[in-house]
Amino acid sequence: DDLSRGPMTGVRVLDLSDARSAYGSRLLALLGAEVTRIDIPGGPSIDDVAPVQDGVSLYAAFNDAGKSRESVDIDSASGAARLRELLAEADVLYDSTDGSQIGVLGLDTAAIARLYPRLVHVRVSAFGSSGPYANWAADDLTLWALSGMLQVTGYPDRPPVGIGGDMGHYLVGTHGAIAAIAGIIARRSTGLGQTVDISAHEVLLTTAGPTMVPSLEDMLPKVRAGSRALSAAPWGFFECSDRLVSLLALFPDHWDNLAKWIAERTGNESALDQKYRGSAFTRYAHIPEITSLINSLAGLYDAGDFCREAQARGVPACPVNSLHDLLADPHLAELGFWQSVEVPGLGPVTFPGAPFVIEPASVPELAATGAQ
Repeated sequence: DDLSRGPMTGVRVLDLSDARSAYGSRLLALLGAEVTRIDIPGGPSIDDVAPVQDGVSLYAAFNDAGKSRESVDIDSASGAARLRELLAEADVLYDSTDGSQIGVLGLDTAAIARLYPRLVHVRVSAFGSSGPYANWAADDLTLWALSGMLQVTGYPDRPPVGIGGDMGHYLVGTHGAIAAIAGIIARRSTGLGQTVDISAHEVLLTTAGPTMVPSLEDMLPKVRAGSRALSAAPWGFFECSDRLVSLLALFPDHWDNLAKWIAERTGNESALDQKYRGSAFTRYAHIPEITSLINSLAGLYDAGDFCREAQARGVPACPVNSLHDLLADPHLAELGFWQSVEVPGLGPVTFPGAPFVIEPASVPELAATGAQ
């Protein structure tokens, strides 16, 4: 196979994704697949998903980058024929329809498997295609709530804090991409396509750490603990001169290095007190003093300098970045992570690039013989 564009080069994907799953087809495009978003009457769309600027959805611009687009009027005979033609040519149908939009053409899941036996059909919905919740409506917030994750977000005397940034949508999309790739691999072995039924609810259940091992409920009760979820110290956020940093010193050498730094830089040798040494869980009883000690040190630095010095001393610390900080991040700049994408109506817009780098192995002796 030609891997010049990526390992999915030559794979044709029909994209009928919604906001919950569009990132998955975006990942397939980044891997080199030929992805075509299909617009059908009443079908899934992300064109109005916020944020919207000057009438253009930046969400859609990002998640549809690298894809082509085709409108198919399946209410007409010619449009219905065109959809069937596209299905016959495709390797993957990445599908977030509710079943009714193309079902009116007799293209339910069983019919698609029968008519297009080599097609990998990835179906993404809130709760999967069966079960008591199959027809329930849900969004990112309600799915996180149902997953059990919100029982541990926020502070114990306040309501839960929602998981921001549509994180659930991106987790679901990632699983959708994995399912499509697995289906293609399986087809290479069996010659047959696969039907994959993805439940966003179950994706969040398997990625929400606090709910992954229900049998531990009695040993590790689930409570909202604010920024002290680990019951260990130091673990949290501290104040530099310009912004917050996140820092943890859970292992003995972490704390010893941090305490020595505090004493050196601030002159306060109480950080070296024996009562703070040893277990991070023991230090939890001294949170007010430890927080004050670390803030007295952090306030002497800006976040960038503080974290560089902390890392040099073997103390895990990183800045709490804003978007502007991320755009100026030297590590991301050196990796070429940010990409400028021309968005119709807006001009060039900076977007995240692929979250991976894939290069074919360089084996000279194989290349010389033309081995695959």
